[in-house]
Amino acid sequence: MALPEEIRTGSPAQLEDWLLGAMEQDPLPVDDMLAAIGAIADSGDTARADGSAELLQDTLVGMKQVNSVISLLKLRSRWASDDAAFGGACRNALVDAFGNRLGQSFIKAAGLGERMPVTESLRRLGVLSSLSDGTQCHEKTWGFGVVKRVDDFYEKITVDFDGKRGHQMSFAYAAETLELVDESHILARRHNDPEGLTELVTNSPGEVVRMALRSYGEMSVVELQEKLVDAVVPEDRWKKFWDGARKALKSDPLVEIPSRRKEPIRLLDKQKEYDTDWFASLKKKRDPEEILRLAGELADSRPGLQDEQLEAVANRLALCIKAGQGEREEVTAQAVMLASRLDLPRHLLDAEPVVNRLMEPEPFLKATAGLPARSVRPFIEYCSGHDADAVTALLLDVLPDMQQNVLGEALDFLAAAGRDADCRSRFEPLLDKREGGPEILYWICRHLESLGEWLPAGPPELMIQVVGCLEGRYSGERLKSRNQLRALFDNKDWLQGLLDHLTADQQADILRRINGSRGWDTSSKRSVLARIIRMYPELESVLAGTDEIEEAPKGDPQTSWRSYKARQEQFRKLIEEEIPKNSKEIAVARSYGDLRENFEYQAAKDQQRLLLRRQADMERDLQDVRGTDFAGAPTNTAGPGTIVTVTTSNGAARQHCILGEWDQDKALGIVSSNSRIAQLLEGHREGDTVPLPGPDGEDEQCTITGISGLSDDAKNWIMG
Repeated sequence: MALPEEIRTGSPAQLEDWLLGAMEQDPLPVDDMLAAIGAIADSGDTARADGSAELLQDTLVGMKQVNSVISLLKLRSRWASDDAAFGGACRNALVDAFGNRLGQSFIKAAGLGERMPVTESLRRLGVLSSLSDGTQCHEKTWGFGVVKRVDDFYEKITVDFDGKRGHQMSFAYAAETLELVDESHILARRHNDPEGLTELVTNSPGEVVRMALRSYGEMSVVELQEKLVDAVVPEDRWKKFWDGARKALKSDPLVEIPSRRKEPIRLLDKQKEYDTDWFASLKKKRDPEEILRLAGELADSRPGLQDEQLEAVANRLALCIKAGQGEREEVTAQAVMLASRLDLPRHLLDAEPVVNRLMEPEPFLKATAGLPARSVRPFIEYCSGHDADAVTALLLDVLPDMQQNVLGEALDFLAAAGRDADCRSRFEPLLDKREGGPEILYWICRHLESLGEWLPAGPPELMIQVVGCLEGRYSGERLKSRNQLRALFDNKDWLQGLLDHLTADQQADILRRINGSRGWDTSSKRSVLARIIRMYPELESVLAGTDEIEEAPKGDPQTSWRSYKARQEQFRKLIEEEIPKNSKEIAVARSYGDLRENFEYQAAKDQQRLLLRRQADMERDLQDVRGTDFAGAPTNTAGPGTIVTVTTSNGAARQHCILGEWDQDKALGIVSSNSRIAQLLEGHREGDTVPLPGPDGEDEQCTITGISGLSDDAKNWIMG
């Protein structure tokens, strides 16, 4: 017996009568009964709602319908969660509903009846009660997964994640972090029908975006890209995919595409109508960002506007123009462009004096720096339509002061106008002095086909200027440009494409410049040097300071397998035990109320910050440092993977076994490659004299009397 519409909107008494009748049905129409109880509560009669809920709860508990009991308790929590006894009542009802040891374990792991908020406990319990072999889920660290086993004895679940097969999680951690995934979820579609999803990516990108929004909720383009790239769409196909999706979604009245990349894309229940209510709402808006979003939406839909509606839009855009003058010129710029797109009559909004002011150097730079990247070129073209000669002169004047994305658009615009020679002349004095800055150097690096025109000396001069620029101290957008410039050295094709045009002496010079540069941290510099030497092995001798072939500079940091696995176990314990425990402590402390004077809450949050910082550090360490057994390490010089025997001036001999970054064992003489002893010894040969720390802490002169490979004891230690 479905809940009739006339009853759904009826009085609490009518709803209660319907519920009593529905109790006789088989099977029970649980969803409709929950809707009826919710409607009674919404009317304000929570006592009647609670009485009906208890009656249904007793029936569902007796029928062992666990998930329905959880749904009912979630509904009751809307009005009963402040009742101190409610958590215990929920626990008792669910103990009876489960009626087995597994259920008891789930209830304990969900924290039900403890100090955790009841709503959160019920959410967690809902996750656990839905887990079984084959259940599809998602976890923020490991990605999509399929449950392989639910172990009620050890209270763990085993999940095959994309990022880790056979991963075990405690019930408590699973309840906190897992998200259930139904068959319509995009990740489930990828798992169950990869060929079909690949076809959609190619032929129906708009539907893939809709699927992602239905799966994850509303997201910005940036967030959407993070979710889909690699998981669904190959990174090198993203731009083509998004261009096709955007075109398809723009014509869909049930999809709302924002004007800014960081604003969310929304799926609408019904087509938006620009009616009296919409314009009445617009008139009340005072936030410039919201006004611009709504006006952009209106301009995209191009409805025929009445005079009164045009006046309302003009009034709000005038507010934006006033608010943007000074520090937020990008708001002013967007407002005048929207006024043009909407064809607002001049008597409602006279944009000409505003545009004239925006075409002065300082307002123009502020406006273009704050605009979304895709709006920069349209703004330049809009100003050009106002006064083309003035815009050309303005762009040439402020080129050296532009941010990177603006500079690229301006150079392209001026080149299309036949003014590329003037652009080069504008930067020529700076480049001659090697003071070009990261923005223009990055642009040249990305447009190597024009290199000869910008830097006649070609690749050697470009490499010298880039390496020098990386040592500069920058902040804000300039720092971002410098980091992008530095990232080019991780691109093998780009790097080799330039170095191939250098003579052997020029290559050696660049290698020395990089080696002496302060533009990289030690680890990153080693990686760049190693990358270059792998391309040109003959350059090894340059860094060794001799014509002999020496050991290549260090690449990625390394450590023994023993230490690497120990660090992995520490990370696992942190993720699966310490952080979940802290989250539970925060939830408990939050329940005490008054967070301003809640010592337990503040202490737990401080601990959370420490744990999350430790998590980030350990993730970076495990990513940057690689495990090794040091097999094949060269023994012609002291370094990682060698045992170095030294003799002091009084004839005493001792050995140092140099291993990796995290290795140390005093009994076996194992020292870390980061230790002072290892760094003093590294690179030296047998017969060299080296100052090393003595027993009293003072340095003493020691002679290297032997360098050998690792002993059996050291090898056994490495492998644990």
